[in-house]
Amino acid sequence: MNSSDIAKLANVSRSTVSRVINNYKNVPESTRRKVQEIIDKYGYTPNLSARSLAGKANNIIGIFIGDFEKKSSKDSPGDNSPYHAELVIRTVQECKKRKYMALVNSISTKEELAQISQYFDNNLIYGGVFIGFPYHMKELETLALKNYNVVLIDQIKFEDDENIQMNLINSNNFLGGYEITKYLIENGHKEIAHLEGDNRLSSFERREGYLSALKDYGIERKDCLIKCGNFKEEKAYLVTKEMLKDNKPTAIFAANDVMALGASRAIRELGLKIPEDISIIGFDNLKFWETLSFENQEFLLSLTTMEIDMKDLANKIILSLFSKNKKEHKYCLPRLIKKKTVLKR
Repeated sequence: MNSSDIAKLANVSRSTVSRVINNYKNVPESTRRKVQEIIDKYGYTPNLSARSLAGKANNIIGIFIGDFEKKSSKDSPGDNSPYHAELVIRTVQECKKRKYMALVNSISTKEELAQISQYFDNNLIYGGVFIGFPYHMKELETLALKNYNVVLIDQIKFEDDENIQMNLINSNNFLGGYEITKYLIENGHKEIAHLEGDNRLSSFERREGYLSALKDYGIERKDCLIKCGNFKEEKAYLVTKEMLKDNKPTAIFAANDVMALGASRAIRELGLKIPEDISIIGFDNLKFWETLSFENQEFLLSLTTMEIDMKDLANKIILSLFSKNKKEHKYCLPRLIKKKTVLKR
């Protein structure tokens, strides 16, 4: 079916069909109902290119996930990340509340990122949300500064440039890292290891929070207790097992729950117990445990972790897309969820 077919069946002109599709007001209600009934009956979908030529932006929001694989120890987990999956689901739900559809795609090259400009130039999408890209990625920031309707998540520190002309939404990862480390110290831990993530802002800030808390409480920084787990379970398992051969921290702060899971496996394999021998804290409080084995489910359900409210984050994303102010800087505050994996010494 095309618009000409719809026009013939409804005995109206193609321009009338176009006005109905685009919700123009200058259409009699009886005509609108007649055309809409035929559209519904035959499942007609308007051509996106034709709509863009008419200058009307579509009710589609693009959600773009950074998946830049690098030949180093800091490869991005990209669209395999439980964090990304949960945030995308929440954002899609917020889109649906406004009767907008979501287009989800992973971006793995700078060339693919540059092509997104065409979506905006042709009015194929109303706005774009960018998640999980490397910290201070110039190509992404250039795209966001082109006056497109764009929201960047955990991409730029607010203090880098308070006058930056783009919408930014960050989780307060520094505070989360600081509060986790402070909580461990106040529970008698001084030998605290940290499993850091990859090349994203969230990883850097959680590490900075950890180091700042150690400094404020007069505890010496030990580089042998800082390992890169790359936000991945298997990597965290390997580096934790290697670290525990020569060092025995009383606690481990993993920069996400996935790495906490990997670290817990290494601890158990070495015949140690959580939290009796080693306490452990994660970050994110994700719900992906439902897909895991019973043993891993049991661990994550008992894991002390720092929660980022995904519903709040997704709500802030959509509010920013529909805001007239295109330089909003918003924070999502973390909350410590105290469970069973930290022992007071």
